[in-house]
Amino acid sequence: MEYKEPKRTFEDSGFVDPAESYYVQFENIVNTKNQNMKTMVDKSRYFSIFAPRQSGKTTFFKAFSRDLEKDPKYIFILLSFENFSKLSEQKFYKSIEKELYPQLIQRLRVIKCPQLNSVADYFKTHELSDSDSFITMLRELNIIIKFKKIVIFIDEFDGIPKQEIETFLPTLRKLYQEYKDRKDKALYSVGLVGIRNVTKLSVGGVSPFNIADHLELPVFTLKNIRDLYGQYTQETNQSFTEEAVQKVFEQTGGQPWLVNRLGNLTINIKPRTIDPITLDDVDKAVNILLEETNDHFTNLLQKLNIYKNTFYNIAQSDVKNDPDDDEQSWLRQYGLIKKYDGKAVVANEIYKKRFYTAKNLRIHIKESQKPKPLIFLCHAKEDIEHVKKIYEKLEKAGFNPWMDEIDILPGQNWDHEIQKAINITDFALIFLSKLSVEKRGYVNKEIKWAIDRQAEKLEGDIFLIPVQLEKCDLPHALEKYQAVDLDGFEGFERIISTIKYQFKKTLNAHYEDNIKSQIVNVSLSIPDLKKKIFISYYHEDQQWLDKFLNYLSPLEYEGIEYLDIEIQNSIADSQIFVCFISNNYLGAKFVKKELPEILNKNKEEILIMPILVAKCAWKVVAWLKKPQLFPIDSIPLVKKNEEEQEEILIDIVNEIGGVTIHSSEVIADKNQ
Repeated sequence: MEYKEPKRTFEDSGFVDPAESYYVQFENIVNTKNQNMKTMVDKSRYFSIFAPRQSGKTTFFKAFSRDLEKDPKYIFILLSFENFSKLSEQKFYKSIEKELYPQLIQRLRVIKCPQLNSVADYFKTHELSDSDSFITMLRELNIIIKFKKIVIFIDEFDGIPKQEIETFLPTLRKLYQEYKDRKDKALYSVGLVGIRNVTKLSVGGVSPFNIADHLELPVFTLKNIRDLYGQYTQETNQSFTEEAVQKVFEQTGGQPWLVNRLGNLTINIKPRTIDPITLDDVDKAVNILLEETNDHFTNLLQKLNIYKNTFYNIAQSDVKNDPDDDEQSWLRQYGLIKKYDGKAVVANEIYKKRFYTAKNLRIHIKESQKPKPLIFLCHAKEDIEHVKKIYEKLEKAGFNPWMDEIDILPGQNWDHEIQKAINITDFALIFLSKLSVEKRGYVNKEIKWAIDRQAEKLEGDIFLIPVQLEKCDLPHALEKYQAVDLDGFEGFERIISTIKYQFKKTLNAHYEDNIKSQIVNVSLSIPDLKKKIFISYYHEDQQWLDKFLNYLSPLEYEGIEYLDIEIQNSIADSQIFVCFISNNYLGAKFVKKELPEILNKNKEEILIMPILVAKCAWKVVAWLKKPQLFPIDSIPLVKKNEEEQEEILIDIVNEIGGVTIHSSEVIADKNQ
């Protein structure tokens, strides 16, 4: 037995043509009444179809249309709303017209419809511009064409312009209700693809499409994968071992694109031979795939980043599956997560390995590491149950409350721990009731400690906040502080907004003393970017950054993400380091002490491009002696006219363009 050249391929780039690519049909696609899609169409149902992107849905719909159109009465139209989200009403319906009219004419031509010319003439005079023209068109076709069943499937339905949900869906519902009891239906059946469940869409709090049913396209089963790979074996005599097939199923979870991609990768590992594809070959293919840049991963990562924290929580801990949770529904819609044993889990091991990595977790980790304000809760014992509820609400709001009954450990010194907590806390909430105001003793001691801390603060800073649990007088020592009535208008919300305001103010003041801490936010991680640019500048030099980015725009960078931590790692991940040199920049603590060491560690991997924007003693700075300084004549940009500045910045961008292959991710190190 010898190797034979394959006649078909594993399709991993688009629509699967069974004549050109290996193909298996989905099984058990039924609704809650155990009706398959053909039965639903025959019964003139309007329904939604859940199918993640690149899950084989287009291939499935093409095959379904071929089967459906064996009956000449059926006219199957497949539309797609992908990239429609920003269209105006007129352009939206014009785009529908461009897709719908040619398909319908072609189908009428195939079935040799006697009314073909009449329909073509009607289309020449009837343009789609709004929902009224759309419904008029279908009604008119219903009069012109006899004995027909128009079926429309709309893929990527979530791409519909938001403003059109309020008109398009009610239009479909209106058609359904209008022709429900008639045999000659203007629109026989509708399938909306790309949303979890169309019945949950609401307009003004009411579902405009509650006549819809729902079904889901499944992933490949183990048998499907075995059959798919078996087709390749029949053509070439090169087999996949059972262990290899099972490994593919375990790693992909049956995701069709991943199954086909691994099929291609494994046969390239052992090309043109009858030696079987083994478990080791699949492991090698998985490793190649995880390092690969492709549209599949890029598109998914863009979707994942919208609800990245929810994805990372699901990846690292037990999270209950919640069909009504918007963030879970979004991730499930794009096939990133699935329901398993009552829990929400990552859809497959490859997605988990690819997206749940140290690099991509950087955002998630930094979010969890952001400083939380420590809040001391001072109260009388009689008010403990009420204050415990406030403690829980503050925790849910993302704060770090401190309460003696909860946070002092057995055996710790009560006085010492309370005073230590007051000394390190960011805020002190003094809870007051009629009982606590009348009470002498420990509460008054805590209040005195809190007042002493307030005296250490700058004038205008908020530290001590009296909180009235009920209507009561303030102690004399607290009369000069504005109190919050917890039962009053937005009492708790006022506490939250006050803490957020002051804490942000405190952090900003801290950042002014420490230039490194001025680095805020994080960057998006997009795997298909071949190069990253790290930009460093002093905040007063913002104008130069704005000009530079204007000329950098042809490289299609993905946006500026300000950083506050992980600076060293961000520079290490970059291939180009751009900095705007001025006296303030060179005098910054971060630039003098930490930046040279970071750049030295990465000197072999990073291109340093310093841009002199203002006069300064840059020649005495050691790390600026080797890189090419811009402008080349060493005259600061501020001393040049606007045309000269423009030419220099364009030259710099051109040089970057010679380094960058596709687009650049811009990470700004905002030194203030």
